[in-house]
Amino acid sequence: MLILAIIAAVILLSALWLWWQTSSLTTREVQIQAINLPLVFDGLRIVHISDLHNSRHGREQRRLIERVREAEPDIIVITGDMKNRNGPWNYTMYFIDAAVEIAPVYFVTGNHEEASRYRGAFLHDLREAGVVILNDEYIRYERNGQTLPIFGVRDRDIRHMTPDSWPTFQGEFSILLAHRPHYFRTYADRGFSLVFTGHAHGGQVRIPFIGGLFAPGQSLFPPLTQGPYHRDGSTMIVSRGLGGRLPAPRVFNRPEVVVAVLNAV
Repeated sequence: MLILAIIAAVILLSALWLWWQTSSLTTREVQIQAINLPLVFDGLRIVHISDLHNSRHGREQRRLIERVREAEPDIIVITGDMKNRNGPWNYTMYFIDAAVEIAPVYFVTGNHEEASRYRGAFLHDLREAGVVILNDEYIRYERNGQTLPIFGVRDRDIRHMTPDSWPTFQGEFSILLAHRPHYFRTYADRGFSLVFTGHAHGGQVRIPFIGGLFAPGQSLFPPLTQGPYHRDGSTMIVSRGLGGRLPAPRVFNRPEVVVAVLNAV
């Protein structure tokens, strides 16, 4: 009986630990040394959100919203997969409705939005809430008469991308929002200074001192799951994402809110 009790206790504790790993939020701050950044944007705080998959973080997303508010962002960027393919997006909209009251929100689609039969309805709801959708479009974020270009790539497989048609911002500090990190070479070749991506879910299971176990588009032991990563003058931050539910738990890979702070150099 004692052995059975010990086994039951181990199973219960393991289940509680996996639940905590999968649902408890963390905040990761990344300092970015930004060459060519106008001094007016020095200290700009960017909250990066990705891969929520309509997961719930407290009643009406209270815990997630509080994390974002505590970060005091100047802008919020979202790199897709905020809903599951054909599932609902009620918890996503709880977050969106609060986020647009905190800071301007910029969004690009992920593979789940693009594959959804409800894509149009979801994007309509985002626009109605005040989100700026940057699917193959860019805006110039303005502060004190100076601007910072932010370009967003609609999610698609690399075979269907048209990077030659993307704008270039010669000599300017520029930001790219995209969903898939494994096209970093393409993003860097186009000269973007700072890239935000998601999709990899941190490798789902992270092995201490090794990294992620698996990520879509990168297979086993993926090299691009968190960042920041550097290539040819470009820096890429990969969000570990916010979604997660049993029976596919996150292990050593808690859902995160990323805060990037730009430092002019």
